[in-house]
Amino acid sequence: MAIPPKNTAPATLVAAALALLLGGAGCVMEQNYDARVTTADGETVDVPMAVHDVSVTDGVVKVLRLQYLPMALADGTKRLQIGCEAEFLGGSRPASIFVTDVTEAPIMTVFDDRAPKMALGNHWVGLTAPLGPSDDLIKWMADIDNSIRIYRCRFTLADGSTHLLTVPVIIPGVLKDVIRARFTEK
Repeated sequence: MAIPPKNTAPATLVAAALALLLGGAGCVMEQNYDARVTTADGETVDVPMAVHDVSVTDGVVKVLRLQYLPMALADGTKRLQIGCEAEFLGGSRPASIFVTDVTEAPIMTVFDDRAPKMALGNHWVGLTAPLGPSDDLIKWMADIDNSIRIYRCRFTLADGSTHLLTVPVIIPGVLKDVIRARFTEK
């Protein structure tokens, strides 16, 4: 004797309605996760876990990016540079730029530019000297986990005002794997 087929129409209808409800809600909600980090000098920073660059501004100065750039020396040795770009708004001009890594002790100087040159009108771009795997500014790249670095940027303007911006940078472990592999290439 055959078992009669079960009427699945109500269950299918409920599943479709639930999928529509949850699918619609998922389209309008944006995930917003933050990490809270305390710097070497005691400041607590909420870091947005964003997949895009996070620019930081106070309305006068805007740090557009702070990133790690692979490069090769003339002999083929692989190195890394830290690059920073800032935009000066409303005609403001920098007299000096001082950037430190305040993630952990000791606090380290990344840039100390006492005569900044402007590019593209109102932008400043800084690059560190080529850094090797044992350089203090990037030794943390050897850790396999995700990293969050916190940089403090102090901009002293030609008018004498000082602007202090704290810039978080998220470095996924997988990116660190790629960078470490580049150091071992010739």
